Amino acid sequence: MEFYKHSGNVELKQFDDENLLINIETGFYFRLNEVGNFIWPLLDGKQSNEEIIEKIVEEFDVQIEKANSDLFYLAQ
Repeated sequence: MEFYKHSGNVELKQFDDENLLINIETGFYFRLNEVGNFIWPLLDGKQSNEEIIEKIVEEFDVQIEKANSDLFYLAQ
């Protein structure tokens, strides 16, 4: 089983109505969409990728392949 966890050099910041992930070393930022906002708190290292994918599928009514792709994209 694989587990994703937040990187220590990435912080979540809220600006107005948007959540941004900011790499504090590079200054690179990434705007979270609805799915990203759902996934981010689940990346705590306690839930397996499979468990997170199941939650994405249930919450957004998407195929497993799409949920896996969304998780992998955010966890990079």
